[in-house]
Amino acid sequence: MTVFSNFGKYGIVASGGAKGSLGTGGTIVALNGYNYHVFTSSGTFEVTELGKGSDEAGALVIAGGGSGGVGLAGGGGAGGVLYSSASFPLAIASYSVTIGAGGVRSPAYAGLPSAPGRSQSGSNSSLGPHVALGGGGGGSYSHQFPTPGNHGGPGGSGGGVGGQYPPSANANIPTGTQPANNPSPSVWTTYGNPGGRGANGPYQGSGGGGSGGVGNTAFGTSNHVNYGHGGVAQPFAGWPGPGLGLPAIPSVFWAAGGEGNGYPGNSGSGTARNGIGGGAGTNMNDGSKADGVTNSGSGGGGSLYNQNPLFGLGGSGIVIIRYL
Repeated sequence: MTVFSNFGKYGIVASGGAKGSLGTGGTIVALNGYNYHVFTSSGTFEVTELGKGSDEAGALVIAGGGSGGVGLAGGGGAGGVLYSSASFPLAIASYSVTIGAGGVRSPAYAGLPSAPGRSQSGSNSSLGPHVALGGGGGGSYSHQFPTPGNHGGPGGSGGGVGGQYPPSANANIPTGTQPANNPSPSVWTTYGNPGGRGANGPYQGSGGGGSGGVGNTAFGTSNHVNYGHGGVAQPFAGWPGPGLGLPAIPSVFWAAGGEGNGYPGNSGSGTARNGIGGGAGTNMNDGSKADGVTNSGSGGGGSLYNQNPLFGLGGSGIVIIRYL
């Protein structure tokens, strides 16, 4: 097989059967004494041999993030995370790998809907039978008829609550369901958090949950310029985005929540949480900033008022396996 190498800051990047690899699948990266198999699309991890001390591996499985809500909306929740530092059991076998897509812009929500509904959730990622749950979609604005669609969706991390009139600080807290769905506690540590709850003011969207923290409820009690930041991402030391051939993921943080939005149309900060979560657009030119970063598992940012095509896409997920 052809091997592509880059002897730079982060080590050797290879495709196919790299030196010391136990098998095939994904892009193989040699970094700090480990081989990493990086899957950014679905495929198969095939173990063809086992070396001394290599019968257990580390693994990071991240689902797709939810998309942001529509119109004064909640941010999308991050995809759920399964993490095994060095306890995923390897055997000479083939392991199916599925990469979850991020939540997309639904045609039904391309404009301000007459009956708001939450935006789309991300899709699950998996390594063999082990499943990380897609992030919940962000809640959409609801005027004079609060509906379940105003609430963020449940998922690996929950989506943020959309703005509603009249306001309700007791609007549901979208559940982060990944920790409650740990497929094998002896192998995995799971990460997922709730989105932000409803705000005291009527036009305020809360942030989606992140792998490292809950989504932030929109701040303040006034009717204007209020939004909630997405929940922070979880750091995984030794799993750096740039070192694994993913320069758009700037550090060891993965799966951030999307930012909520509010009123008027310049209320969101447009700032991506941990550089990967969708930032809520502050003007008509900010659409791309609202998307969660591809393969980071991050949620999308909520849309501006009456500028609804700009709500953010969820970032797709990723699966990474490493061994000595």
